[in-house]
Amino acid sequence: MTSETDLTLTSRVSELEKQLKEVMGQAETNKLGLVEAKATVEQLNKSLTQGNRLTIWQFIFFVASLVGVLWIGIGLIDRRIDDLNRNVNERFGAVDKRFDDMNRRMSERFDDTNRRIDDLRQIMLEQRKKR
Repeated sequence: MTSETDLTLTSRVSELEKQLKEVMGQAETNKLGLVEAKATVEQLNKSLTQGNRLTIWQFIFFVASLVGVLWIGIGLIDRRIDDLNRNVNERFGAVDKRFDDMNRRMSERFDDTNRRIDDLRQIMLEQRKKR
């Protein structure tokens, strides 16, 4: 080989070495960027997981609170209905007693009237016999 060819090869090798160093530097930069991207993705995954857990717990507490409020509300409504039933029964119980008393008095009056009519009929029959 000639010295000119050696010089060309040397310059070409040195140029290739520079390009190789640049590519290696770019590869290192890309590697660091990839590591940072992985770290960011991992951090986002953790944040999302924690956020999801928090949302699930919030939903559970919301449902539990809703059930508690409904339980209390239904209990209050049930008590109120029982109170209303008791009041209605007391009022209508008094009315029923009045009606029962009135029916008893009316029955007694009808019985008395029927007895008087029977007595009057007996008297009328006796008077007819005497004539």
